[in-house]
Amino acid sequence: MIAVIGAFDGFHKGHQTLFSKAREMSINSGMNWKVLTFSPHPQQFFSGNAPSLLFVEHEKDLLRHYFKIPEICYLKFDEKMMNLSPESFVDKLEREYEVSSIIVGENFRFGKDRRGTIGYLEYLCRKKGWPFRVLPLLQEEGHVISSSSIRGMISCGQVENARNMLGYPFFISQRVIHGDKRGRSLGYPTANIMREHGKVVPADGVYSGLVKVGKEFWPSAINIGVNPTFSLGDCIRIEAHLIGFCGDLYDNHVQVFFLNRLRGELAFHSVEALTNQIKEDTRMVMDHWNNMPYHEYLSLERFIRSLSN
Repeated sequence: MIAVIGAFDGFHKGHQTLFSKAREMSINSGMNWKVLTFSPHPQQFFSGNAPSLLFVEHEKDLLRHYFKIPEICYLKFDEKMMNLSPESFVDKLEREYEVSSIIVGENFRFGKDRRGTIGYLEYLCRKKGWPFRVLPLLQEEGHVISSSSIRGMISCGQVENARNMLGYPFFISQRVIHGDKRGRSLGYPTANIMREHGKVVPADGVYSGLVKVGKEFWPSAINIGVNPTFSLGDCIRIEAHLIGFCGDLYDNHVQVFFLNRLRGELAFHSVEALTNQIKEDTRMVMDHWNNMPYHEYLSLERFIRSLSN
């Protein structure tokens, strides 16, 4: 079994090179391949203040369909795993996951105190007669593509830049919950999306995006923030107005895709001023959607429709 191993906070373009190499080796060798990652993410295990992650496990399972990954195995990351020697870690892979070939990125470290270097992993694989591949970190415009940099972009609202590094739009997959129905009273009903613990959320503001409901998707104006016009407290809300959608979404599981940021969150002096701004936001969303190049639309549609439960 060919194993692609890493922490994998999301599957960005750099990770995708590892998957392509595994697929190539699988075709040439006749061996199956799979992704081995850790749960919880090591950063979350070591620090209670660890940054929120790009994608949680059920979202990674959705991404698996798009990247045609045969299987994702989650290795339990706990004190026992943390204290394994490099040799014991590799033996565990062989014994419990039938690994007989390994692919990693050049920044991979493993074993107690991260003593396992790339050179030592190559040595251990050679002793076992396993094929081993290490791939360099992917760079674009002189910058290394990394989960931490993408996470920072999203936290600042730079979802377009994050999309360029991911190779697909950042998204949230969650359940629609009951809100205060204020959007409905303004003529712009919204789906209130449950916030996932441990997952990064874009900066406060209004975004142009899409919401997938079942097999269909709808252009949407997505608001993230505390609704300062109505002084609803400091609890961050994620609300999406699905343009043209009619129906009840409560308790439905939806995917919310962020394409670009329209503006920051604002407090308005009147309900009328807010309503006029929502109308303008909706117009900008439709302008963005209608002016999208056809090749970009096809790529986006293929990605969205590939995410199936």
